[in-house]
Amino acid sequence: MSGCDMSEDSSPRARAGHSAVAVDTRMYIWSGRDGYRKAWNNQVCCKDLWFLETEVPPAPARIQLVRANTKSLEISWPAQSTAEEYIVEIQKFQPPAPAKSEPQKAENLLWSEVTRTKQTTVLINDFPQTGVAKRQELQPGVAYRFRVSGVNACGVGPLSDVAAFKTCLPGFPGAPSAIRISKGSDGAHLSWDPPVNTPGSVSEYSVYLAVKNSAALAVAPPASGQLAFIRVYCGAAPSCVVTTQLGQAHIDVTNK
Repeated sequence: MSGCDMSEDSSPRARAGHSAVAVDTRMYIWSGRDGYRKAWNNQVCCKDLWFLETEVPPAPARIQLVRANTKSLEISWPAQSTAEEYIVEIQKFQPPAPAKSEPQKAENLLWSEVTRTKQTTVLINDFPQTGVAKRQELQPGVAYRFRVSGVNACGVGPLSDVAAFKTCLPGFPGAPSAIRISKGSDGAHLSWDPPVNTPGSVSEYSVYLAVKNSAALAVAPPASGQLAFIRVYCGAAPSCVVTTQLGQAHIDVTNK
């Protein structure tokens, strides 16, 4: 450090009495006392606390869909406490090709890094594609796969499970979002936000309840291995109260 003023007043003072504790995968360090050469009554305790990462972030939970439009998908995932940012990757979904058809192009099977972000909710409307300089827009009625990984000072963590979502078709309303369910004395109260970017106005909503197969045999026998659904609401309002068939409702106990 030639040319710098290395006098006692300008240089950093030595510290003593450092303390450290491990919490999960982080090492938290308290920076100790200043002026350790002085008498005890002249020493100053420093208030700064910092940490060191010791491992990459774990794999995030599977990405969830917030809202789908004709040319965009808004997605989100739970935050990771040890991740400083996230890498979101995308792959255009291609249905399995028939045995006698031509093999799929390699660029359609590759994953592309669509964004790096510190947020846990992002709007995706285009993505880079191998061999193409310009980013490609999402196309209506096409399914895309997503996965995400966390990043910190130790590097890039493992990828989440793959999630697939499909953009909407023009002319049809998108799916409602932010569905809210609460329990009341008169039944289950449901409300939702109308779809955005919908051609015209939504004239009617339908709510279907998944029920045990035996409760819906009289309405429409379900296919083998599939759930049975009964319509419990039809109307223009983006809310309803379900009072019937709740005793026969199918309860999903699988892990998401």
